[in-house]
Amino acid sequence: MEVFYIDASKCTECGSAKVGFNEKRSEFFCRDCGFVLMDSIPVIEATHGKIERVMVNPKEKKIAVVIRGILKDKTEKKMSVFYAEIKKFSLPKYIEAEVLVLAKKAVELKLTMSYSKLEILCALIYHLCRRESIPVMLRDLEKTYGCSKKRVLKSLKLLREKLALNEIIEAGVESYIIRISSDLGYNGELATKAISVAVGVNIAHVLLKAAVAVWIAGGELGLKIKKKELARVAGISEAALRKNLAGKAK
Repeated sequence: MEVFYIDASKCTECGSAKVGFNEKRSEFFCRDCGFVLMDSIPVIEATHGKIERVMVNPKEKKIAVVIRGILKDKTEKKMSVFYAEIKKFSLPKYIEAEVLVLAKKAVELKLTMSYSKLEILCALIYHLCRRESIPVMLRDLEKTYGCSKKRVLKSLKLLREKLALNEIIEAGVESYIIRISSDLGYNGELATKAISVAVGVNIAHVLLKAAVAVWIAGGELGLKIKKKELARVAGISEAALRKNLAGKAK
């Protein structure tokens, strides 16, 4: 039996010391950002084994999580890379836990013989973030883990087949427009204009649609946005951008 302690004197998400205790729910929560500290528990379960019980101490502001033994088999040894590397990419706790659960299934099915652990990690992060409408781009993962876009997408194809993952639900075009506008260095005016423009843009690919909407909105606002830079920021090819911009006056 092992016991893990969560320090509830500070919020694990924003660092605020304004942590309250809900007696009815028997849980700690942050008065500033609203994060429930108990949400950190699934990550412990996903990484260390089945939870036997959880105890809270409102006076000392601590949460004790009792684990029914630490698994030390071959699967857990292979999982050590996932446990360490996932911390490099800031994720909501519930997504982090789900990534680790799926990664463990991938290890058990020996999918790491086809793709590296980092490529599988990137693919799972990418899949789950897009499902939750978090605008994570492949270049973000490449920058953090050094995995190529091509390899990540190939590993994702395998994972979707072997783990029976649901089809990716694209993050809303609005999320990508905000992300692209911000990365280009423009304020909210461009994003707001582009979101309204996107309504009339009939393109299925969400990133292309967002990029075209930003380009058109930039032209209407008198901004000089370069196609090459826009394509780079959006994570699409310049050729695809130019093709979809054909006939659209700036």
